[in-house]
Amino acid sequence: TPDRTPDWMRDREQLFNAIEKAERRKDSQLARSIDIALPCELSLQHNVELVRNFVDAEYVSRGMIADFAIHAPGRKGDIRNVHVHILLTTREIAAQGFGPKVREWNGKTELLEWRKAWADHANRILEREGFEERIDHRSLSDQGIDREPTTHVGPTGKEMEQRGDVSDRAQQNRDIKAVNDNLAKAKKELAESEKRLADLRRQQVAERMERIQKVARAANALWQKAEQRWGQPSTPERAPEPE
Repeated sequence: TPDRTPDWMRDREQLFNAIEKAERRKDSQLARSIDIALPCELSLQHNVELVRNFVDAEYVSRGMIADFAIHAPGRKGDIRNVHVHILLTTREIAAQGFGPKVREWNGKTELLEWRKAWADHANRILEREGFEERIDHRSLSDQGIDREPTTHVGPTGKEMEQRGDVSDRAQQNRDIKAVNDNLAKAKKELAESEKRLADLRRQQVAERMERIQKVARAANALWQKAEQRWGQPSTPERAPEPE
């Protein structure tokens, strides 16, 4: 919480009851929800440190109250799926309650800045703890990676798959993975073909140079014999050794 936050707002139940009371419209945005995948290389202690530092620097310092919970991977899910859920207040803190909403906190510019800031925070602690892995907040396209991104399946889709049903998103990801695998295979085959072609060209150039050198050496040998038999000829000049 920011320094000027009233004590009662540090109680989760009182906080969210007050947030609901502050809104008049039925479709009002009560909070901003952010989910972030955490580096599975880090321990729980270091992930808590990472989340606290990020939340404090990027959200609390701007006047938001942040409520976060770190979740371990599900028993049947990917063991690397350590993640955090963050709820952020949308209104200024005024006196002992809430003031007006801060609309710019929902801006795309803010979102892009937070994505970059998260990568910076995570990469610093990964480097500090001796890991080579790094996070890149940019899209695959902006990174110059020719690969189609997958989509988040979510708990509902995962439950469907576990029951033996087909989730549309999970199937879409399988199709995308198949396309990416075929593209990677084609790129590898193309690279190998280009390497073989380059090797063949180098071999052809070497063989051609060897033939030229043989002809030049033979020509020089003939001129030497002619000089020995007839003396120094005025023409033609002696063939130079090829470089």
